[in-house]
Parts: sequence; structure tokens; C-alpha cells
Amino acid sequence: MNRFIQAKNLSLNYPQYSSLLRRQKNMIRAVNDINLTIFKGESLGLVGESGCGKSTLGKALIRFYQPTHGHIFYYPPEHQGSDPIDISTLSSRHLKKKGIRHRLQMLLQDHSSAMNPRMTVMKIIAEAIHARPQKPKGGFHDEILSCLNQVGLNETHLKRFPHELSGGQRQRICIARTLAIQPEFIVLDEPSSALDVSVQAQILLLLNEIRQNLGITYLFITHNLLVLKLVCTRVVVMYLGKIVEILDVQDLFTHAKHPYTLTLLHCVPDLDRKDSIDPPKGEIPNASNLPSGCGFHQRCPYAAKACDQYDPTLKQISSNHWVSCHNI
Repeated sequence: MNRFIQAKNLSLNYPQYSSLLRRQKNMIRAVNDINLTIFKGESLGLVGESGCGKSTLGKALIRFYQPTHGHIFYYPPEHQGSDPIDISTLSSRHLKKKGIRHRLQMLLQDHSSAMNPRMTVMKIIAEAIHARPQKPKGGFHDEILSCLNQVGLNETHLKRFPHELSGGQRQRICIARTLAIQPEFIVLDEPSSALDVSVQAQILLLLNEIRQNLGITYLFITHNLLVLKLVCTRVVVMYLGKIVEILDVQDLFTHAKHPYTLTLLHCVPDLDRKDSIDPPKGEIPNASNLPSGCGFHQRCPYAAKACDQYDPTLKQISSNHWVSCHNI
């Protein structure tokens, strides 16, 4: 498989200032030394507890945020085999000038606040078409209809405002607007969590169909592990700003090794399971005051002496399986 986005030693820190004199008192380490490769055309799942840095990592990969340290290498599909472009060092102006900005997009979780309530569907999608470097060869009206048809909507929705649409229709409009920019990589930040259960399935199937038809690459951020089976090819498990496990999605429920991954799996509701759900003990440590050694050792049932002294590295244990744990 061809590489598309590669993060090397990627970190993103937020300075925390005091209310008096605005002096820096702490540094919040939201993303901490991430090494990750995303391949062209795949859907990579990213899971973890709230506050672990999932959304921050996604926004850093598309250069919505400027990384503090490390590199983000972009491999243009039209120049496979050539040297990648380090987009971590480029300004927003240079990203747009090189034709990269529109290729890296994000689909937000809250579809209601993602659209201007005073604009019709036609103007919302037309605005995205105007933002891309190459204007449509045909008319704007035909291009807008084409985007709507890709998400299962039609011409009758063009004159409607967001408040006149259902939740599922608003999410489809957000997807159509994203597709109108002609992206190659989309960060999907909980795209179905704000929808009804029946509508969630429709949106997930639609996203999977779009990826297969258009060859778009996804980073799929979610809390729902069961969703991963439907839309993802690989899974990255993140905890406290670090990656603790990477494995194929078909191995997640049967061959997961890291204690944190196993804890997340045990929290998945299952009607056939008789034992009770056992959530992780304790609280996530403060990102501005990280514990020594492994970040999970204070909550881990298998913690050993080395766990609170040395930070484990991500090591490969099989062809498509990486784990960061001293006990494995």
C-alpha cells in the first residue's frame, strides 16, 4: 500500500497561563511523540477516552493546528516515489499555494453548528466549490447537484435552510460540502454520535460507500468500538496523548494485547454477556503533569515495577500489530 500521511515524533503542546500577568505556568501535552503512517485509500480508526488527544491529533495531521515538534509528511498521489512534502513546516498560505490545503479536510461532529443557519443548502455547497483551486468545468448548479446526489439527496433540498432539515439530512449536507472541495483525506470526528441509531447506520454505510467509490482516505475518530468493524481497516488506540496499540480491525476483538485496549473492549455493551461492565479504575492523569513511566500504570491491573520508571516504546509483535507495553 502507498503511504499518504506519515507523522514522525509528532507532538502538540498548549501553554497554560496564569490569570495574573498572563505568565506561563504549565504545558499541556495533548499529543506526545506520535509515530503513525496512514495509507492511501484506507479508513484508519482512532479510539480512546475523552481527553486523550484524538481530535487534536486529527487536526494536527491536516494542519489545522501547528505542531510543536516533529514532522508530518504528505505523499502526493500524483508523485508516488518522489520525496514527500513536510507540511508541518508550511504556513497556511504556502499550503494553499501548493494545492494541498483543499486536499486535507475535516467533518465535524456537530452538524448543526457546522452550517450557517442563514444560508440555503445551495449557497452552503457553492461556498465550498468556490474555495477549491479548480472551478467546475460545467455550471455551478450541476456541480452542486452532483454533490447532493453523492450523499443521497436531490434538487428539492437546494432551497432549504439547515433548520428545515432532519439531523441525518444535515449531516449529509456537511458530507456533500466536504466532497465539494474534492479532498483526498478526511478526518471524521465522531460523524455519527449526534444522530439517531437508525440514522447512524445510514451515514456510516454512506461514508463507506464514498470511500470505496472515490478512493478517499479516512481518519475515523470514534468512541464506539462496534462502529469500527463497519467502516475501518485498521485501529489505533490512544491514551494520554500517546499511541498504545495499532492492529487490524478484524483482530481488535480477538487479539488485542494492551491492558487499556482490553479494558475498553470490556466496556462494550453486550446483551449476551452475563458479567457486569467494569470501567477503568481511577481517572486520566492531568496532561500538564504527566506521570513518570507508562501513562497507564496507575490504572493498570498488571502494572509492574518497571512500569512507573520507564516509558514503553511502540514495538511490533506481528506483521500488522504494534503494542506499547512492558509486559508484552
